[in-house]
Amino acid sequence: MYSWLTILLPILVVVQSHTVPPFSLKGSDSLRVHSHNGPLDEKSFNVLFSNIKALEIRLSNITNFSKDTLKSFTNLEFLRITFSRIEENDDDLFKNCCPTLKTLEIKNWIGFNDKKLAGIGTLPLEKLEILDQDIPELKPDILKGTKLKKLVLVRDNIQIIHPGAFNGLEELKYMLFTGNKFKGIPKESLSPLKSLKVLELVSNGIEKFTTDNLPLLPNLEEFLIIRDILKEVDFTGIEKVAPKLKNVYLIGNVGVKIQKSNGPVVIHNWV
Repeated sequence: MYSWLTILLPILVVVQSHTVPPFSLKGSDSLRVHSHNGPLDEKSFNVLFSNIKALEIRLSNITNFSKDTLKSFTNLEFLRITFSRIEENDDDLFKNCCPTLKTLEIKNWIGFNDKKLAGIGTLPLEKLEILDQDIPELKPDILKGTKLKKLVLVRDNIQIIHPGAFNGLEELKYMLFTGNKFKGIPKESLSPLKSLKVLELVSNGIEKFTTDNLPLLPNLEEFLIIRDILKEVDFTGIEKVAPKLKNVYLIGNVGVKIQKSNGPVVIHNWV
């Protein structure tokens, strides 16, 4: 069993006798933990965590991971956890853990569930990406308190989006849902998104969409529904709820019936 540790300094230093794929985060204060089996602590890695601004954990089995572990990364701005098993000691792992964390990316975190999102609203996140996890419900206020500008949720088994799921996300500019299992997004849930510029929905199980499904979105510029099971869309009057909307893209929705008004919005229907 080997343990990989890569520290990005002005000259890349790799502590390990085998070749490690390059890690490309900006700056000289990034730590990459790859194929590690054991605890994550300063003693094991001989690194002062308070100096680290970017951390990636990949293909690892972390046997001891707690809120205190994260708190030791006092200047952490970027965290990526992929294809790893994390044995955490706290249900609210992220609560008040990282006062400078701006980007959180999670993919194939073994054992991850919606309980791990508890406390995520205490982080000053600007970008959140969650891929290939199990989050059946997006609960009210779950992201409230963040400063999200970009939200990406891909293949997360999302079936229910509660009306208050996006409360507090007034700064959000881009939102992507891909490969989930909901038939629509509640109109009320979208209401707080006054800064949203791009809404992208890909293969989520949506059969029908109309202008009535949208609240006032004063800054929406592009709306995409891609490779879904759409049978009918009606965008009549959409310019009234989205006055800055320029383009609607319907891509890969074979046989969809389209109704629209003669407004400034261009509807692209690409099969």
